[in-house]
Amino acid sequence: MGDKNAGGSTEVENAVAITNKTIVGVSQKGPFINGSTVTLYELNFETQAQTGKSFIGQIEDDHGSFSISKIELTSQYALLNANGFYRNEISGNISASPIRLNAISDLSDRKNVNINLLTHLEYERAVWLTQTEDMTVKAAKKQAGQEIFKAFYADYDNENLEDLDLFGTEEGDEILLAISIIMQVGRSKGEFSLALSDLANDIEKDGIWNDSIQKADFADNAFRANLSEIRFNIEKWGISDKVAEFEQHIHSFWSNIFGLGVCDDKRQGEISTNTNPYSDFYENKFVCENEVWSLYDENTPPPSSNVNVDLLHDLDLEDCFNKTIAYDSIKDYRNGNVYKTVKIGEQIWMAENLRYAGENADETTIANLTDNISCYSGDESYCAEKAGYMYTWTAAMNISPTYQTDVSDYPSAPNHRGLCPEGFHVPTLDEWNELIRYAEENGNGDSAAVSLRSTKTWEPSNTAPLGTDLFGFSAVATGALYGYNGYSEVEGQNTMFWTATPIESYDYAWGMNIYHWEITVDDGSRGKSWPTGYLRCVKD
Repeated sequence: MGDKNAGGSTEVENAVAITNKTIVGVSQKGPFINGSTVTLYELNFETQAQTGKSFIGQIEDDHGSFSISKIELTSQYALLNANGFYRNEISGNISASPIRLNAISDLSDRKNVNINLLTHLEYERAVWLTQTEDMTVKAAKKQAGQEIFKAFYADYDNENLEDLDLFGTEEGDEILLAISIIMQVGRSKGEFSLALSDLANDIEKDGIWNDSIQKADFADNAFRANLSEIRFNIEKWGISDKVAEFEQHIHSFWSNIFGLGVCDDKRQGEISTNTNPYSDFYENKFVCENEVWSLYDENTPPPSSNVNVDLLHDLDLEDCFNKTIAYDSIKDYRNGNVYKTVKIGEQIWMAENLRYAGENADETTIANLTDNISCYSGDESYCAEKAGYMYTWTAAMNISPTYQTDVSDYPSAPNHRGLCPEGFHVPTLDEWNELIRYAEENGNGDSAAVSLRSTKTWEPSNTAPLGTDLFGFSAVATGALYGYNGYSEVEGQNTMFWTATPIESYDYAWGMNIYHWEITVDDGSRGKSWPTGYLRCVKD
């Protein structure tokens, strides 16, 4: 079979030898890390089976770039395979295990081949079409790409999938990033690999995603995903100045799986019901607000109802505590501040954010704080009297800023005081998790985030109830700074606290986030050099 018809058309494709060619591209799930292997296999022109000839390259940078030179093939068909660890968009960290991704390509008229999640899903379907429908590889790849976009409710006239780049700016690049997140979120590496294999097998013979249970599971996880956190994780890699606008495509995916359809200006305020019986949110009501569907709670006014919320700027700090709690107090003799404290389980926590800016400090502390402390919107009275200050991780730990990039020899003694008042210390990730577990188990049915939030300062949300402040922790909605891009969430919507726990081998440490739209307290990594977190201290 020397020629192949493209789906019954008159298009004919002949074997074209490839001589002394160099192929470049990027390999991305997230980006594969330096040293990962990329192998190019020669494919038989008629059967697309491997001939045994191969050429090897390696990932060369953080973008996932690779180059393979001196390629000699008897025909233009090649399979590229990337194998290695990758950057996980959900956690922001390097994957715990390696994965393999494939791409089939016609090299007759191209020098660039990107390997990504969509080329991997395309591969088995395209090969099946060439072998059973007598299509050219080019025609089979185009049809397979269209079917994959349709499966994820992406209304897009596809280009070659091996041209897409997670850090590109075209709509196809946005969709690639969105699908990569949808496939990964809510799954361990093993679960992700299994889901990827199942989906590729599902669409191989008919191009249709038939597994309704898997689709609903993907949609549920996509709906639950913290997209702001994922965007931050990608931005913190520092690979690209701009991250593609993936959010709209993720919203479109799960809202279609739920049977809600498009949320646009014409449907603003409309309430609709999830009709997918396989979804965890089956028969839940959703409201269309600002072009995004969110869970509808008849007892929680939607944001568009213009509920008058007293933000922290407008209140006395005393108004934000639980009046039924018998607080204790401590005095910080460095600047005279008195802080309420509260016992929650077996721990004693400060019920206020630290408001220390280096008063009466020694030279070492002053050096540690210089250029490593910030005040929300520059309002000094807001920080000194109510919200407290935002610190870099090293400032909160009261250690040299050199530890922002030095990932060895961290101070590791228990009860590390850091900037805390005497007798208190910077809580570790484990100590935060102990607080969260206690709040979950004793919250009278409320989640930790709900029971730890103050009843004041927080804007209402359709996806989470207002705070109850059941234990007197009284977390206030200060707003939080993410990276170098300014305040991604404004006052009234969130807050973030530092932990004492660094992320080994990276320039990041763990922080704890509370959002007005979530029922969970979310742990997430933060750059140590960014003044992004407030400090709540726990007693030694």
